[in-house]
Amino acid sequence: MKRFLNYSRPEIRAALCMGGAAFFLLMGYEFIRSSATSLFVAEFGKDAIPVATLFMPLAVIAFLYTYGRLLGRFGAKWTLVATTLGSGCLIAIGFVAHQSGLKFASAGLYVLREAYVVLILEQYWSYINSKVTRDDARKLNGPVCGISSLGAIVGGLTTAAIVGNVGSENLLLLAALACVPASMLSVLAFRIGGDPRGQGSHAGHVTKPAGHGAKADWRDVVGLNLMRKEPILAWILAMVLTTQVVAAMTDFAFQGMLADALPDTDARTAYLGNFFAKLNMFALGLQFIGAPILLSWLRYDWINLAIPTVQIATCAWAAIEPSLASTGAAFMTFKTLDYSLFRAAKEILYIPLSFDARYRSKELIDVFGYRFGKGGASLAVTAAAAQGVVFTAGRYAALALGAVFFWLILVIPAVGLLRRHQRSAD
Repeated sequence: MKRFLNYSRPEIRAALCMGGAAFFLLMGYEFIRSSATSLFVAEFGKDAIPVATLFMPLAVIAFLYTYGRLLGRFGAKWTLVATTLGSGCLIAIGFVAHQSGLKFASAGLYVLREAYVVLILEQYWSYINSKVTRDDARKLNGPVCGISSLGAIVGGLTTAAIVGNVGSENLLLLAALACVPASMLSVLAFRIGGDPRGQGSHAGHVTKPAGHGAKADWRDVVGLNLMRKEPILAWILAMVLTTQVVAAMTDFAFQGMLADALPDTDARTAYLGNFFAKLNMFALGLQFIGAPILLSWLRYDWINLAIPTVQIATCAWAAIEPSLASTGAAFMTFKTLDYSLFRAAKEILYIPLSFDARYRSKELIDVFGYRFGKGGASLAVTAAAAQGVVFTAGRYAALALGAVFFWLILVIPAVGLLRRHQRSAD
């Protein structure tokens, strides 16, 4: 195993340390994901899920701009600490507000749960992409995903085991507390591996002006302008937006069937805890075994074509025979591949890029892109529902199937661009 990865190298140990931070972050995320969803459905009903999802891009925009300004002033290390501990404080405030009877606290927590976790997680990956080589990443990215998934599994199983005794509300406090060890381990990673490559250099040209009072273009702050200089970034963004339509539709189909099958709040939370624990266990096998082997043996474009092809089968089943089992399978398949093979392969693309591409444009793509894709899908659903269109689980699954076919069509002409990018990086 040592021949597979040399653990004596500080950059490898720092990357694994970031994986440990992700362990605690995702453990806390499982506490808030299941509980916030159940509390929101209990307060507003299952039909309000697309409406709440619609507000996620707005929250993400605020998070991203704040992150960009913090990055310019304090650098990558202390920005990560501030966003991690700050998120824990926001979750705790949401808990207090809900305890006080504030009706929209559950809605705020539902939106917050999606915004904070992805912003922090992408900073972990930005750091890893700044420290390791592409050859290292082919072997390392899967296990790093696996370490983080272990935290998600622990969080999901713990949620299912204790929610009956402590209640859904109190799980929010555990989510807030999990941000503390996550922050501590991320600081340790920086101590072991040092600052990310390119920080403070010309590659990070917006970093200094944004932090010293000079007027900075917001498009530079969030990394939007780099899309013109690095065409591969635009391709990644298009892919992410499309995949998140699939994520949204399979999620809506599954949550709708689950709400009908389990109307009790705590029972639904327990089911979700077990469901996500199983999901992360499946992902774990791909992360520790599948991703390192496949990424070492196969070309990235072949893998990228295979992922939507697999998704076609599960979405077709859910569209033809909608049930809790079929919609759960479609949602679980997407998430399993997204958490493992898709994530491990996609991160390799960022490694040869500039600091701002890795720390600004990446966050724009993988934070805003992910949430805007789901928010845009929710907007379409909400607008159609306002016109009298009735959305059933089968209809959601059919829309997911259509998005998967578009995803596949999008990938095929992009293969040439991807190969050129890889050749130029080698």
